[in-house]
Amino acid sequence: MNGMNDIVKIMSELAKEYPKGLIAIGGIAVYVHALHSEDVPSQTTHDIDFYLSLVNLSTMRDVEEIVKNDRLKKSQITRNGFEIDIYIEHQHNLALDFETVSRYSEMLSGITVAAKEHLLILKTDAAINRSGSGKGVKDLKDLASIVLMTKYPKSDLLKNNLDAKRLSVLENLATRNNIFEEITGGNVHQASKIRGEYTKNLESITKSLEDKRGRGR
Repeated sequence: MNGMNDIVKIMSELAKEYPKGLIAIGGIAVYVHALHSEDVPSQTTHDIDFYLSLVNLSTMRDVEEIVKNDRLKKSQITRNGFEIDIYIEHQHNLALDFETVSRYSEMLSGITVAAKEHLLILKTDAAINRSGSGKGVKDLKDLASIVLMTKYPKSDLLKNNLDAKRLSVLENLATRNNIFEEITGGNVHQASKIRGEYTKNLESITKSLEDKRGRGR
């Protein structure tokens, strides 16, 4: 098996097996959101990342060999030749708890995916941790895609987590022409256009946070 169709098939299988306790995060969740958006071309990914509830952990252990990777702070299973990264509730120190991500998750193409705002937080942390690496570049491309799809941000999902450090990553990304050129397959004109849209959406995100925090004083 290979290619995005095979990866989506695996995701769909897992979604049916664990309908309430498995949420797609990371690049694969960005890809699924992009399939339902006209604002950004979908970016292929080789990574399958899920957030798993503790309740479903025991169920998964009965049918899958779960390998713990302490160095990378995640667990893994293998399905049809693909490595699947599993982040377990209360175990892998993600910035957002499982209950919160689950509450605002969406069902797209039969797969439960984290909300774009929550992906923005999780992907920003990944970009910080993997800065300077090939995966770090992919994280930046995913972040650009998320912001491009977030024209009307839900500030309640961001207000307590999009801090100055994370916001600076997003602001710096606006200056990275090469990232937008990679997203558009080298089309410089299109890259310039979507970079402008990125900057506009980021300003909307920042303003929505300022308004929300101002009302909360």
